[in-house]
Amino acid sequence: MKKELSEKRWAFAHEQANTVRASGHGVFPNSSAVVTARSRTVETNRELAAHMRHEYMEQLMYRASQQQELVAAVRTSNQMHQVEHKESKERRRQYEASRLAKIEDEKRAAKEEYRAKKASQKQRIRAIHDKVKTDYDQEHGKILDKKSLLRATRPVMTSSLAKSGHEVTL
Repeated sequence: MKKELSEKRWAFAHEQANTVRASGHGVFPNSSAVVTARSRTVETNRELAAHMRHEYMEQLMYRASQQQELVAAVRTSNQMHQVEHKESKERRRQYEASRLAKIEDEKRAAKEEYRAKKASQKQRIRAIHDKVKTDYDQEHGKILDKKSLLRATRPVMTSSLAKSGHEVTL
């Protein structure tokens, strides 16, 4: 089958070559058919080259426009990224400021609570101490008046006695 096909092809090619020779190609180098065929080939090649140059230039223009669009898209993307970054930074700064203010308020409230507890504790201790002292003084018959208590226990120094270092109690 392959052999028959190749024989058919060979026969066709020889028949075509004979047709070309019969029309005058290859017989005379400057025959009208040869000159016409050459000029047609040259013109076809020129047209093909012009068409290829035109397509090449169109491709160059298309790629240039795509590249410009890409550059514009990248610039826009970078600008948006910078804006988002600034906004994110501002949000973080505001969050940190509010967080620090909240911590400061909590510290202040804790200090105030501590002071209030301390004052309350001191007041309870003072009340208990005064009650214990009053009870003790009542049991042992001591003076209840603080002023008189202070006068009774305070040392009095006179000018002549102060020089000698002796104390006098009233």
